[in-house]
Amino acid sequence: MGDALEQDVQALKDWLRGAWHQLAQPSMTRFDRQELRNYMKEAEAALRKGFGKLVAEKRIKLEVYKPLIAML
Repeated sequence: MGDALEQDVQALKDWLRGAWHQLAQPSMTRFDRQELRNYMKEAEAALRKGFGKLVAEKRIKLEVYKPLIAML
């Protein structure tokens, strides 16, 4: 699950980076900019959720492996 989640997070980051570049284009209409910003807000919310899940996964792995590391 971690790999798929990391790929999703990376895809969202890449999409947002491209969206910022697209916002800078003078050919975009006001309506198009607003629509893109709305999509960006949704993507940012999904990205925050994905980051939260990644952090939770890392914490769980750390808790699981901590006793094993202590035994070494």
